[in-house]
Amino acid sequence: MQGQSDKDDRLYPLDGVTVIDLSQIYNGPYATFMMAMAGAEVIKIEPPGGEHLRRRSAVGGAALPFAMLNGSKRSVVLDLKTEAGRDALLDLVAQADVVVENFAPGTMDRLEVGWARLQAVNPRLIYAASSGYGSTGPNRDYPAMDLTVQAMSGIMSVTGFPDRPPVKAGPALCDFFAGTHLYGAIVTALYERERTGRGRRVEVAMQEAVYASLSSNLGLYFDTGDTQCRRARVTGTAAWQRRPTTSIRRPTAGSPSSAWARCIGGR
Repeated sequence: MQGQSDKDDRLYPLDGVTVIDLSQIYNGPYATFMMAMAGAEVIKIEPPGGEHLRRRSAVGGAALPFAMLNGSKRSVVLDLKTEAGRDALLDLVAQADVVVENFAPGTMDRLEVGWARLQAVNPRLIYAASSGYGSTGPNRDYPAMDLTVQAMSGIMSVTGFPDRPPVKAGPALCDFFAGTHLYGAIVTALYERERTGRGRRVEVAMQEAVYASLSSNLGLYFDTGDTQCRRARVTGTAAWQRRPTTSIRRPTAGSPSSAWARCIGGR
């Protein structure tokens, strides 16, 4: 009985961790949602009027995901464009373990609350940033949302039918893949801090987060040397793609797939 009681009284893995959540929509909020589920105290910072997803509920479809991803957090309104708002944020950061943001690269520095300033306030801070294409490189300043990253990463090139234009995958894959990677990066940095006592900045790009999920498509590409975008032609029995140089046929790594065709067709 004593052993069972000890087991029931165990703390959650992230009990005692305080997270300042400046993120919005799905990407960052999913990472901080998972931290809240693991026991962290998450303080969600919203601008006057609320974050974008909250305001989207007026046109339909956004109320449920906002509640799902943010219902386990405390909410504070701060206007970071004002000195008073920035000072309040710095006070919170001084007592926090993690700051999460998914603004466009450079936004936090323009607001004068970037990594360098926050680290000066709290050297043990884990600063986690996520963006579409990363903070460096030629695509750094491209606008990014799930749809555009699906197109840029190649997800849309393998989704749909071969005789039609590429189509978007239904769920917001890039946002949630990036959120999962961001959660992993934060927890890894927290583990490192336990050994070194030092914080660090971690970063996840949405495009990089989905790259590994295309490994089977990349394998087929390098195996065949085919530079065409190949989406499966669905038949009643299977979807196959002929290799350009041989008579060998192999299953594609695209969508729709043969399993989908049989399920819908009932055969």
